[in-house]
Amino acid sequence: MVRRPRAGFTLVELLAVMLLIAILLGIILGAALYLIKTARSRRSEHTAQTLKTALVNYRHEYGRWPVPGGWDSSAHFKTNGAGDQTMTATGDDNKMVFDLLRTDNSDANANPKGIPFLDETAVLALAGGQRMTYHMARAKGSPPFPLVYTMRNGGTEYFSVTINFDQETAAVGRPRDD
Repeated sequence: MVRRPRAGFTLVELLAVMLLIAILLGIILGAALYLIKTARSRRSEHTAQTLKTALVNYRHEYGRWPVPGGWDSSAHFKTNGAGDQTMTATGDDNKMVFDLLRTDNSDANANPKGIPFLDETAVLALAGGQRMTYHMARAKGSPPFPLVYTMRNGGTEYFSVTINFDQETAAVGRPRDD
C-alpha cells in the first residue's frame, strides 16, 4: 500500500511562521513607538518655539515685554545669580502672559494694534478641565486660558515663561515627556 502525502502544514511549520510574524510585529511596534515619542517631543519643542517667537515679536512691536499688570513683584519677579531682573510665569500663571499676545485680550492697552502674535489653532488650552485648542476653548468660555501640553500618560503639563529684562531675552520651558 502506497502512502499518500497529506495536504496541509505540519505543526512545526505553523509555529515557525507564527514566530516570524511575532518577531516582525515586535520590530514594527518598537519602531512605531519610537516615532510617536519623537513626534511628541518635536511637537512640544515646536510649540515652545512658537510661543517664544510670539513673545519676542511682541517685544519688537511694542518695545516692552508682555507683563500682566498688577502682578506682585515678589511672586513673579526675581533677580537671578548674575544680578539680572527676571519674571517667571509657571503653571496656570502662563495664561496671564499669553493672553496679552491675543488680539482680543482682557487688557485693551496690551495689544492696541490688534496684532495676532499667537496662532490660537496651534496650541492647546485648558478650559473647564478639558484640553482643547485655544480657538475651541474661546468658543466655550471666556479667556484667558493656560496653555498646556498633553503628556503621554494623559496628564497635563503647563508651559513656563521666563523673561530676562536685563538680557532682553525670553525663554519658554516645555514639558518633558520622556
